[in-house]
Amino acid sequence: MRLKFLGPMKSQDGRISFMIESQNSKNVRMGYINGRINGLKNCIECDYAVATEYRGRGIAGKMLEFMLDKVFKDNALSIKHPLRVVLNIDAENQPSRHVAEKAGFEKIDSESRDSVEYEMTPKQYELNIRKRTQAIQQNLPARNI
Repeated sequence: MRLKFLGPMKSQDGRISFMIESQNSKNVRMGYINGRINGLKNCIECDYAVATEYRGRGIAGKMLEFMLDKVFKDNALSIKHPLRVVLNIDAENQPSRHVAEKAGFEKIDSESRDSVEYEMTPKQYELNIRKRTQAIQQNLPARNI
C-alpha cells in the first residue's frame, strides 16, 4: 500500500495537523496527528489516531516519523527556537505507548491516572536519525534498534 503524507496544515486557532492517506483511487484518510504549540512549555503538544481498520500496520510510527522530520529537520513550522514534541497518550493504551517508545520518544515522569506524556527533543531526534542511518547502512530494520 502506498501512503501519502499531508502537512503541516495550520488552522486559525493555532492547531497544527498532519494526515496520512492511502494513495489509491479513493485516497482514504487513515490517520492524523493534531498538535498545538505551547510557548510556555516550549513544546508542541500532540495527539494522534489511526483508523481502526488500519491499526497494526506500522502507520502510526510512519506518521510520527514524518511529523518529526517536518518539525525538526525541515523546520516546516518556521519555529526559531528548539522545542520538544510531547505526546499525550491514554495511560491504558499500551499499543500507542509502544509506538511512541519505538519511535524514540521518552516517557516524562508526569504520569497521571488518565494519561502518560512522552517527549522528543531535537537532540533525541538527531540521535534517532543517526540510528536510522546506521540501520540502513547495515541493512537492519531501522525501528528495531
